[in-house]
Amino acid sequence: MLRFAILGFLALLATACASMPPGITVPGAGRHPLLPSAVFPRDISVTQSVAISGRYNERFLLQTEVSPAGLSMVGLTGFGQKLFELEYQGDVLTVHPTPFLPGSLVPEKLLADFQLIYWPGVQLHELLMGTGVEMLETASQRRLRRGDSTIIDIAYSPARAIENSLVYRNLEEGYDMRIEVLSASAQ
Repeated sequence: MLRFAILGFLALLATACASMPPGITVPGAGRHPLLPSAVFPRDISVTQSVAISGRYNERFLLQTEVSPAGLSMVGLTGFGQKLFELEYQGDVLTVHPTPFLPGSLVPEKLLADFQLIYWPGVQLHELLMGTGVEMLETASQRRLRRGDSTIIDIAYSPARAIENSLVYRNLEEGYDMRIEVLSASAQ
């Protein structure tokens, strides 16, 4: 029964716009609501080159617009073909995949990873409270640990900001993400 439900969801995702309850899955801590984009007090526009390696390998461009009103992401191939559009406004997450979107790339998961990477530590600490996962951070690193094990390790270069490059390592799920900033502007 569960298998049919999953197949039905994947078919919907592949053929139409998908709107779902927003959530973020933290390894070892379960599923939690997505954090609001309103935490960004200014408008930010950034274009990044993203390379994912490990369990699967993907390389794509990502155009992200963040403001107190919401967030939008557009994934593109290196040749400019649209892979997906993602909108997160209020508490509504909408994804528009295209036929070019590889099955291994899940835009909702990408948004959850970006929240772990960029959202303020205070909100992430609140999200993780009582889960057994702790977050340690410095200006150039954020690490999620469960007991003595590191689950996620993020190294920012030179410091944590959406305008800077980074390496994100999800040790529990077995993949790395290298994000290079191509252009960024903030107002």
